[in-house]
Amino acid sequence: MKKYFLMTFLLVSVILSVGCVSDKTEEEATSMGIHLEQVEKITVSTQMTNPKQDIVLENKDLEDCVNKLNEYSLKQTNDEQKKGWQYLFKIEREGGVVTVLSFMDDRVTVDGTVYEVEGYDSRDFLYLFE
Repeated sequence: MKKYFLMTFLLVSVILSVGCVSDKTEEEATSMGIHLEQVEKITVSTQMTNPKQDIVLENKDLEDCVNKLNEYSLKQTNDEQKKGWQYLFKIEREGGVVTVLSFMDDRVTVDGTVYEVEGYDSRDFLYLFE
């Protein structure tokens, strides 16, 4: 009976360990996963123009913006977000769900969680404010 209990314990431990490793790799590399059909409104703010500007995206700009945001590769980090921001996105989705994205250099904060972002260039969204 002792042997059966020990084998069961070891099997459960291995399964849990493998499950934890699988979840970790999913966290490390991800995209924003924004579904255009669920987006009702995106408001973008920037401090990179003088004066600071806020705009509401429409039609093609909305689609281009969502596609660009989904292209970025994100990796969660424990580092603090640097002070300040270059772009602030407020994405309003169906059902009243609001997501706030704040970009600064190689970091993005998504609803308070900080990620390293690959492929981001601070000029990526300047065209929206021309």
